[in-house]
Amino acid sequence: MRRNDLPLEEQVIKLLWWNKFWMSMLIFVVVDAVLVFWGFSVINNIQSLKMSVSGNEVNFSSSSDGPFVVTHFFDFSSGAIYAELPKPKLYFDSGGMLLTKEELGALQWRTKYGEDCPAPASLNSVRAVYSRPYFLKVDKETGG
Repeated sequence: MRRNDLPLEEQVIKLLWWNKFWMSMLIFVVVDAVLVFWGFSVINNIQSLKMSVSGNEVNFSSSSDGPFVVTHFFDFSSGAIYAELPKPKLYFDSGGMLLTKEELGALQWRTKYGEDCPAPASLNSVRAVYSRPYFLKVDKETGG
């Protein structure tokens, strides 16, 4: 029996059924994509390095053990100025890492053109630049 041979009422019922099926599939795919994107975003946020300012000290913390390497500070509220840490700081423990008043006072702040400038008045708008390094394993067969 061909499709057009069915009574109009049965054709409408089949059409409604297929519309419901494809709309359900579309909703399922959209919800699944949103949940996957949201899940990756939450996991990435949980495992990121967080910075808090307490007086003249900066504390780094994370729910994961790292490792993280902090290399620079940026302050965009003061016209894009930055400071490079004399030695990169390695964060590898969820216990935290502290930069003291003395360490922060030793930083040399520069403009985006590399010219010396004063440190920002407040550290609340300062952001840290960090990376999450990966470790290479030595191949036991080749030694490299």
